[in-house]
Amino acid sequence: MKRIYLLLFGLLILNSCKTVKYDYALISDRDENLDLYISSANDQLLNITNDKFTDYGIKWSPDGKFILFAKQVNKQYDLYLYDVQLKTTLQLTNDTINQYGPSFSPDGKSILYVSNADHKQNEIYLMNLTTKKITRITTNDRLDGSPTFHPDGVKIFYTSFMDKDSANKITNSEIFVTDTVGSYHTRLTNRIGNDGALDISPDGKTIACHYF
Repeated sequence: MKRIYLLLFGLLILNSCKTVKYDYALISDRDENLDLYISSANDQLLNITNDKFTDYGIKWSPDGKFILFAKQVNKQYDLYLYDVQLKTTLQLTNDTINQYGPSFSPDGKSILYVSNADHKQNEIYLMNLTTKKITRITTNDRLDGSPTFHPDGVKIFYTSFMDKDSANKITNSEIFVTDTVGSYHTRLTNRIGNDGALDISPDGKTIACHYF
């Protein structure tokens, strides 16, 4: 009986409060192509990109004012930044190589992303959104991915196919940590199976990832 009364009391409190609406974003093919959508004031989904190309990998800025995503045009991915308030889209990269898998720094001033700019391998890069200066974080002959900032804004976590078997063939991806200039690369996992799609807890003490 106590649980029932507590539940009813909670419902009364909720009904007496104002409803709080949150903006949310997603990628959907409801209009045939994979486009970026965002919720509107009347809870309707608005197609932001609305084109024939494929959008991928959306990330909100820490202040909730921008959405970072990649778009594939003619089989090539470039990075874009959507301003939620101004309703404008800025193209961040425009060249003949792939850039995708972006994420924001905790202060929203920089982004991490994956690119095959060097040696035709996926490496981790850091871009300052103000100066557009680009810093290469990883330098190896393996595939790197899932770049994610630690809440301290200094450490960067990523995955890499570093392992090789006795036949010198690449086997699986592991989790590594480095800094904003790639001065060191410390391996955090060592197990059978692939780690990917990293996310860091707000307190910086826990890492979530896909494991398969």
